[in-house]
Amino acid sequence: FPVTITSDGVFNLLLSSKIGMNPILEVFDALGRSVYLKSLSFEDKVDLSFLANGKYMAIVKSSNSTIMQPLIIK
Repeated sequence: FPVTITSDGVFNLLLSSKIGMNPILEVFDALGRSVYLKSLSFEDKVDLSFLANGKYMAIVKSSNSTIMQPLIIK
């Protein structure tokens, strides 16, 4: 299921230490263009307030895993 982000577009992201070292968050728009890139700590604030309403794909990559999560910004 997609994660819906409402309000001001800012949220806290908590990652398990099992994800691996040096996690990076990258967000892609519906056309596959990278619109956000950030190196993460295991607890981090993410600000997507500059993005227009719509569907996006968030990918968290680390030393040993990749997680993909659809996002909807309202």
